[in-house]
Parts: sequence; C-alpha cells; structure tokens
Amino acid sequence: MTKTNKISLYELNVKTFKDNTGNGTGDLKGLANKFDYFEFLGVDGIVLQDIITTDHKEGKLESFTQVNPQIGDVNELILVISKAKKHNKKLLMELNLGSISKNNKWFRNAIEEQTAEFKNMLHISNQKIESEEFKSEYNEEAKSYYLMDEKTQEVPLNWQSNTVIAGFVDVIKFWTNLGINGFVFKNFEFAGETNRQHKMSEATLKELRKFYLAIKEVDDRVMVIGKSNIVSHKETDAYTDGAMKVFDYFHATDISRLGLHEKYGTDVIGSFKPRQLYKALKTYAKNPANIVSFGSNTVGRFISRWGDEGQYNQESAKAFGMLQLLHPASSSIYYADELGAKNIQLTHLDNFQDVDLENRKKWALEHKILEKEFMDAQVLQNPINARSLMLWNSDKNAGFSVAEKTITPVSAGYQEQNVEVQFADENSVLNFYKELNRIISSSSYAKVIR
Repeated sequence: MTKTNKISLYELNVKTFKDNTGNGTGDLKGLANKFDYFEFLGVDGIVLQDIITTDHKEGKLESFTQVNPQIGDVNELILVISKAKKHNKKLLMELNLGSISKNNKWFRNAIEEQTAEFKNMLHISNQKIESEEFKSEYNEEAKSYYLMDEKTQEVPLNWQSNTVIAGFVDVIKFWTNLGINGFVFKNFEFAGETNRQHKMSEATLKELRKFYLAIKEVDDRVMVIGKSNIVSHKETDAYTDGAMKVFDYFHATDISRLGLHEKYGTDVIGSFKPRQLYKALKTYAKNPANIVSFGSNTVGRFISRWGDEGQYNQESAKAFGMLQLLHPASSSIYYADELGAKNIQLTHLDNFQDVDLENRKKWALEHKILEKEFMDAQVLQNPINARSLMLWNSDKNAGFSVAEKTITPVSAGYQEQNVEVQFADENSVLNFYKELNRIISSSSYAKVIR
C-alpha cells in the first residue's frame, strides 16, 4: 500500500461561518479574517463548501468557475487564498462530480448546441430512456429525452464522455491557477451511473482514473479527495490505492449517519450503538488515506445524537474528539464540533428551512408513523442542526453577525460553548482539540499514535 501522510482538515460552509457585511449571511471576507483561529486549532487544511455559484437571476447560468455571489467574488476568494498561504494552510473546495442543474452552462450547451460533443456530456436520446433511479424528461427544443433526478432536479453527467473529463480538467486548472490546493469530489459514486449502485461500474471507474491522472498532470501537488455518505467505509481502500487509484484520500461520511433509522433515515429516531462506531473505526484504522469525520451537513450534531447535551457535555465532546483525532486515519473536523456544539432545538415545522419536509411528513403519516415521532426525529436529526451559525462569542447571534435576521439560527447553549469562552479556559473542549492536533503533528508522538 502506498504510504500516505495522516492529515487533519477543517470543514465549513462559508455562509454560516462569519458575516463581515452585516447582512446575516457568512461571506469570504469574514472567513479571511478568521485564519488566526485555524492557526490556533492546528489543522492542516480547510475545506470550503458551496463556493460555486448558484445564481439563477437575470438569466445567469451556473458555472463551475464562478464564485457564489451570496458569499463574495473571485477577488475576495483570492484574499482567502492569500491568508491560507500566509498561515501555511491548504485550501480545498468541494465540487459535485455526479450531476448538474438545468441552469448549468454545460446543460444548456448540450441542449441548445446539439453537437455530438456536448450531447455526449449528458444521457440524451431520441427515445424515452429507461432508468429505475431517474425520470426521463422530454425537451421540446432539442426534440429528445434526458435523465433527471426528481428530488434534486439534477441531471446526471455521462462520464463515458471525454468532454466531461476535459471540462472538469479545465475547471481544476482555473481554481489551481488561483491558488486552490485541492478538491473534495462529492457525488462521484453516481458519476456515469443511470442505475445507482454502491459500487461504480468498471467503465466509470476507468474514466475517473483518467480524470485523476489528468489532474496530477496539471499539478501533482493537488490533493484529490473523494467524499460520500453512501459508499461504505469497508470499500474505501480500493479508491485510494493500487492500479485503479482515483483519490489521494477518501472521506466516507457514513460514520456521521450511524444511529439513523435503517429504513426512514433522519425522519425516525434510530438507535446508536457504540459497537457500530467501533467497527467502522477499526476498518478505517488500516489506512491513513481514509478520513474520519463524526459530524457532517447531512444529519444533526453528533454530540446531541450520540453524546450528552447536559451535565457531561464537555466530557462527552472530549471523548469523541480523542477517538477521532488520535485515530490512525486522517480526520476532518466539522465546524463547531471542536466546541462540543449542540443542536439548534427547533420545534416548529416552519423553522426547519426544509422544502421537502411537508411531503416527508405526509409520507410518514401514511406509513403509520406518529406525528410526534416524526417531529422528535427532526428536532434531533434534521440537517439544519449541523448548519447552525459558528459560535464565536456570547453576543447576539454568537458573534457571527450583527444582523437582526441571520441565514440560520444559532445552536443551543452558545453562551458557554463559544470560541471566546473556551479559549480562556485551559480545560475546555476547544483547547483539548488544539492539544490533540499538536500531539498528532509532533513527530515523536505521531509515531507512537500510529
């Protein structure tokens, strides 16, 4: 197995990290002003979510090379990149490899241009396409059918097309030229698959291998990470080693979803068993190319779900921190987990900011799930809990913003569980995480831990 260095990453969403403008939404300038925090915490790199534009107004189309205007512009991203270089931190960004929206330029080119090159980027046919996982949509302008995910309204990309690979290589070149050090590819497991499987087909795997090698030709220092909550931790080694290696590291966030209901996911409270976590960590321990993460943006805060929100919150948070960071595999801290952050504790359906929630509630009631049972599950497990504001201090909105209304609420107990309070307490969860990162980065201790 190829030797891979153990790394420590920090994952955040710019919109919920720090608001610099006072409009209630986090932005790149706010992030740029917080690199002293990453220096203090001792992580190796920062992973940015939702950097790509999703602006559909005034006829604008999505592009993989445009910064989301809600968080700033390319010049402000360059400021963030310069801060990362100054503090010797790698800066990575997420990209969706599996699908695009109908507002994406690539989709428009495929439909409007009607050239074989662009059409091959999507699954397009003159006849209705059969698929168990996707709906076959008809486009009157193109006089043809294409596949679409009804839930996400996303169109799957065809990774058998060289144009897709070439397009993404150009995207990689654009961001690396700006100074981005690496990429976290999500939804890769669906790339090229019209019938979704836990394992990709050999044909798709070969195309991703071509893509990986093309990235390394652009710059062999670029860090390439695959991310999935569907691919099991049992399958990860195949993607990071050997002749068909497609990633340098693999971040399987299925660990964060341990304890969810086997059939109903976040909509019914499941049962967390410590042995589940033990088995997953034991499998991960074989390879430092695996990235261990207990928190993610797909489910409520793990301290609230697995640990303790009350008297033993601090001890619980430290125990999980030690389990994660001293593990032989690499790690990724989901923002505010290093503070022992709790759930938001919303109780009303309208406050969950979940457009699909009413439909899921109706479906649950039809399947004999009690309304209280459904709502209890949302309070504990709904992903909005993991997208709460970053906890900077005890002020209004936890110091995230001076705005009257913020993009999302703050988590419970922020007056005690914030950076300012915990920085001053040498026995705090934050200082414990800092010390753990110091230990794993020290050559003498790191060898013992391995």
